[in-house]
Amino acid sequence: MEIEVKLALDAATRARLVARLGAPDRVAEQTDVYLATAGVPVALRVRRDGDAACVTLKAGFEVIDGVKIREELEPSIRPEELDTWLAVFARLGFPRAEVVAKTRHEYMHGGVHLVLDEVQGLGAFVEVEVVGDDPTSAKAALEAALADLGLAALPRITRSYRDLLIEAGRV
Repeated sequence: MEIEVKLALDAATRARLVARLGAPDRVAEQTDVYLATAGVPVALRVRRDGDAACVTLKAGFEVIDGVKIREELEPSIRPEELDTWLAVFARLGFPRAEVVAKTRHEYMHGGVHLVLDEVQGLGAFVEVEVVGDDPTSAKAALEAALADLGLAALPRITRSYRDLLIEAGRV
């Protein structure tokens, strides 16, 4: 289960956060191809992540205090098979829909995963994530990291980058 908070960052807050976190553990260019799921209440995407690729199914989320909790299945695929997977999904009735492109900087902070994203057409965001079976302790770890980093007071965003791009008329 994934427990996550997404926050929009202005330039000053992003710079302060980068100074605090130091060098990222990993930097990657990511391209997410979302699939039209014809009213099925899931998010289905195929992601190219640098030299890797995966298929992601996100389902059944709930929001508690601005924190998104959901099931996420994410098997790796070979990058050279990405187009084949997209063709398989299209044949199953899930054609390509929106594309989200971003540069992602990944960090670990006290056992919590942080990603600083620069999303084309949207701007800068931070996602703070904990994966675990106990939502209560995972949420507590997430809230502690937000407080420690001085981010607890920022408005929380529960919509995906895809939804934000759609709302902004940029896809």
